[in-house]
Amino acid sequence: MQFKDARKLAGALALTALGAVCTPALGDDIQGDDGFREISMLWYIGGTQEYFACEVPITDLGTTEASCHEHLLLDLRRDRVIGTALDATADVFAVGDALYATGTTTFELTAGPFAGSTLQVRGTGTIQPTIVGNPHFEWKSRAVDGKQTPISHIAGIFPDPDQNMVLDGTGVFEGATGTFALFGGLDVASDPDAGSFNCIFKIDLKLPRRNLETTAGASLAF
Repeated sequence: MQFKDARKLAGALALTALGAVCTPALGDDIQGDDGFREISMLWYIGGTQEYFACEVPITDLGTTEASCHEHLLLDLRRDRVIGTALDATADVFAVGDALYATGTTTFELTAGPFAGSTLQVRGTGTIQPTIVGNPHFEWKSRAVDGKQTPISHIAGIFPDPDQNMVLDGTGVFEGATGTFALFGGLDVASDPDAGSFNCIFKIDLKLPRRNLETTAGASLAF
């Protein structure tokens, strides 16, 4: 292969990689004619926010009130704000040095291919104190202004592949099922009335194909 051909190939591969990062990842079409399609999102919420009480759909333990905080919602692949997220924590109790909690997150999409849609997910997870060093974190983004915050706890929610973790959806997400994972670094020790959050959501959904034929979902089609 000549050098100029190698440069062309390298350029094509770079553009392909850039496109993969800068566009929403859509899962492979599901085999069979079942009228569904798989998609995947990588979203982030962060910043320091005050807590307030809000109502959530009833949990497995019978709770309907949670401690809540609201954030801008960032699409990590595009590095752009696409809406807001209301994060609600309920059923918190200690297990040794860790905390068990039920997390309910409601995403309201105002920009991008999902604009006009909402998605509500729920999972149970663990909040654990950090034990190494003096960790701090600052999310680097062109879309949102961040500042360095201490990390007092790490949080995680991991999916059960046999469980549907979607509570509700509208627009493109109407009738969706799926799972999500949450990876978070939190400061919930510095201020009893507010917390600092750095949380990444990896969401995998199965959507009715008819949703992709709507105006909101038009840009998701091949």
